[in-house]
Amino acid sequence: CTGYPSYYYKFQSFGETRHKEAKYRPYHDGPVDGGTEPDLWDVVCHPTQDWAEHEVTTKVPHSEEVKTCHVCHGSGTVSCDRCGGSGSCTETDNDGNSRSVTCHSCNGSGRKTDPTCEGSGKLLWYKMLIAYFGAPGLDYVVEFTDLPDFLVKACKGKEIVCVEEKKCGPVELKQSPSLCQKSKEFLQRHREELESDDRIRVLKQRHRISMIPIWEVVLKPGDGDVEKDEEGKDDPFANKLFIYGEDKRVYFPRYPQKCCCCDCMDGANCTVM
Repeated sequence: CTGYPSYYYKFQSFGETRHKEAKYRPYHDGPVDGGTEPDLWDVVCHPTQDWAEHEVTTKVPHSEEVKTCHVCHGSGTVSCDRCGGSGSCTETDNDGNSRSVTCHSCNGSGRKTDPTCEGSGKLLWYKMLIAYFGAPGLDYVVEFTDLPDFLVKACKGKEIVCVEEKKCGPVELKQSPSLCQKSKEFLQRHREELESDDRIRVLKQRHRISMIPIWEVVLKPGDGDVEKDEEGKDDPFANKLFIYGEDKRVYFPRYPQKCCCCDCMDGANCTVM
């Protein structure tokens, strides 16, 4: 049984994008917040969750303006949808006889109150700011066995580095020069993809590194049932099992059969007590 120290590194930038959307509602007199509206990034809007994707909306100050309703053109009424504006409808009795009757929907007027402006003939237009917050990340696994990286990412580790800054520099970890180099690459990618985009504002960044213990157990010849893969090549998982993570999960892809309580082949639910 051989132990290997492994590391799971994740770099994230928490930022936001913004845009404005025009909205309207019926206007029935009252104060109007008009004037000069602030620029997109001058509107006060804060995230409600940390390091999570979510949307926040807020009204843009001084963006209100009263306009004539575009549906009824200021009249406050629209043509009755039941009678088509004629004020009467045709009814047919059980014997097939038809007769014209007053439309009960508009009481014969052929017009109905415009629901868009609620009969006022006016709309109050305003703008809403929509801010999208997110934390796109890049990750990297340092390990020296054939254990799949996706298992390393999913298991429990011991966090040894957690650095959060408005603008991070490269992470330093003496135990892994390759991880340090990857950190520089991640920072450069986010500078090119996020910080250089005027539509995006980066609020803060963080580095997180967890140490993941991995034990590789080599079984005696004959204990494993497969030594060659389907193509006849040497099977890296033949006669091997892995114990990994602080929660001691087991990955034994060439286990001859499934036990009664877990699946050792996927390493997702089987743990060593």
